Amino acid sequence: GAAPQIKTAAYQDADGDGKIDQISLDFTETLDAASTLAQENLSLSSVGDFNSAAFGPLAVDLVGAVASVAIPLGTEASVVDTKEDVGTIAITSADGGTITFSLTDGTNENTTPKAETQITWLDKAKPVIKSTTPTDASIAQSRTDAVVWTFSEPIATAGGWAEGDAGSFEFESTPDPGGWGTAAWSSSDTVVTMTHTLFLCATSYSITTDDTQIAAANGETGYTALNDAATAPIGTALTFTAMTCSGTSGTDETETTYELSLDAPIAGAELTGGEYFEIEWTSSPESQYYVDIYYMDASGDYVLIADAQPNTGSYSWLVPEINLSATDIYLDWNDLADSMDTAFSDDFSIVTVDATAEDTSDDETDAVESGEYGTNPFTGETEEIDVVETGDYFTSSETSTVYYLDT
Repeated sequence: GAAPQIKTAAYQDADGDGKIDQISLDFTETLDAASTLAQENLSLSSVGDFNSAAFGPLAVDLVGAVASVAIPLGTEASVVDTKEDVGTIAITSADGGTITFSLTDGTNENTTPKAETQITWLDKAKPVIKSTTPTDASIAQSRTDAVVWTFSEPIATAGGWAEGDAGSFEFESTPDPGGWGTAAWSSSDTVVTMTHTLFLCATSYSITTDDTQIAAANGETGYTALNDAATAPIGTALTFTAMTCSGTSGTDETETTYELSLDAPIAGAELTGGEYFEIEWTSSPESQYYVDIYYMDASGDYVLIADAQPNTGSYSWLVPEINLSATDIYLDWNDLADSMDTAFSDDFSIVTVDATAEDTSDDETDAVESGEYGTNPFTGETEEIDVVETGDYFTSSETSTVYYLDT
């Protein structure tokens, strides 16, 4: 019969930090108690993706009457990576200084160390979260930035990625800002990005992932859930605090100052009613949040032009058809809840041409008197004019109609 061989090798992350630290071996049959195998009998002739991983020199027999054995590495991998993609990882067996390599079933014995090319490699390392945006335990985070998780290997995306109650959804946010968008996967399904509505000002958030709802794209059943060990790079809960909204944001070390100025219209500008004018402003930081835009009417009250406009630095305004000798623009920069800063333009005027004020000089008719001559509207011939006045009846030989001059 055939002597026992190493059938499969599965790399594992026993302590849940995302770094391979253990390799489990399965044999072609159950070994006899006389078998001997130690760390010093094995070496990784190629570590594949798992840089620095090594079995080590431990001279302690790890087998006996077993069908499999888990062998801790003397040196765990130096990188957070839970899937071997390059396909070069390999084991070589050898006689150690103390332990002789020997796999026996009691009848047939394998005592020939070699490159163990017959091994099939299995992924039994659970994925972990390598990094997040916002950074875990951070403060003064942007209220608009998307939430991003980066995993140590590709994730099965068919189940989706959505916010909701634990046990049914992939993550749960406390409190929940709402408005979560559709998950956007990238980098070979190792990165997922989620947009949302604004986080509340100066509010602490905890976003917890559910390991029963998350699976790796590769690996065996039972080894595909997100590792929730406290030693994982991120663990299950992402915590952070959103920035404050009172003109400055964050701590003394991470303060953000908001500044706003109106650039157009300029002082003394004359805008034409009924035409478009480009209102322009400058904000620092640029492009964040929204603006509400107003102009001052004749009574000194501010009238809304547009609200909740993206902070793009300009707005095309259809100037109202009014006349104002002095007015200005008022701008409120806000996050739909709190004001970051405000600004006023210099005074300008609005002039509207009155469409009803037409020149009628060409339409006026000079007064005529009897005895003068003019063109008969019926015959087109020149005849003497008979003047009629309001209240007169008149007719002509060219018509049977009698006319009455009312006004």
